[in-house]
Amino acid sequence: MRRLYAVLGWVAAALAATGVGVAALGALGDGIVGEAAPPMSQTDVRHQLARATATARPSGPAPSRTADAGGVVLAGAGGTVVARCLAGGAVQLDSWSPAQGFAAEDVKRGPADRAEIQFESDRTEVKGRITCAAGRPVAHWKQED
Repeated sequence: MRRLYAVLGWVAAALAATGVGVAALGALGDGIVGEAAPPMSQTDVRHQLARATATARPSGPAPSRTADAGGVVLAGAGGTVVARCLAGGAVQLDSWSPAQGFAAEDVKRGPADRAEIQFESDRTEVKGRITCAAGRPVAHWKQED
């Protein structure tokens, strides 16, 4: 008889724990974080990806822009550098950031007539030569696969 009560007690506890777990998951899915978004169809996913790819794809060389610290941001296929022109036409790399999957190698940051950087991935090597023209940094990128 004791065994029967022990088994029934265990079954009741297991059912109660399962019920509490299901209720908690239901509250997490709806009540706490708000209404869940409906799943997307395959067609919707393709449209969203196509739209994101079209807006992310540059149509030409990346434009340079001024960085907060007075340098100019220059982007290439392997990464981005922040460079500035100094007195006498010298250039200096202030910072650099490899693109995802790339690493920075052989950095010659200056100040010098030109600064150089190499971004490498498993399959691609992008070499950057940065000079000053009319007081503004200019990047020349060369990609080798």
